[in-house]
Order: sequence, then C-alpha cells, then structure tokens
Amino acid sequence: MDKISTLRTTIDALDKQIMTLLDQRMATAISIGEAKHKTQLNIEDKNREATIFKACESYTHKKALKEIYKTIIHTSKSLQREE
Repeated sequence: MDKISTLRTTIDALDKQIMTLLDQRMATAISIGEAKHKTQLNIEDKNREATIFKACESYTHKKALKEIYKTIIHTSKSLQREE
C-alpha cells in the first residue's frame, strides 16, 4: 500500500468516527430543541455559540474548525426549529 492509500485509510476511519459523533450530536440537538420548545426558550443561544467557538481556539486548525462549527450550529438550529 502506498503512502496516499495508507493515509486515505486513516481518513476513512476518522470520517466514520466523525459521522457517528455528528449523528449523535444532531440527535442530542433535537432533544435540546424539544426541551427549549417546552420551556419556551429561544432556539438561538449566542453565549453557547461563543463558548463553542472559543473552544476551537485551543486547536491547531482553529480557523477551519470554526468554519465547520458554523455549519454544525446552523444545522443543529435548523433541526431544533423543525420540532
């Protein structure tokens, strides 16, 4: 196996873990949305979003992580609104 194939195998394994975790995260976001609806809380929580973006700062690829989390947060809020 050449180096690229080996690295792609690593990426495939990481992607599987990421997808599993994202699926769990979306299910949890839906549950949070249900709780917010019951208690009449706003779906949007800028303080929570700021906390997540601040957590990205401790990683090497913080700019990329912030962009990814923008999409994750947007998708999570969309799912919460559907409930």
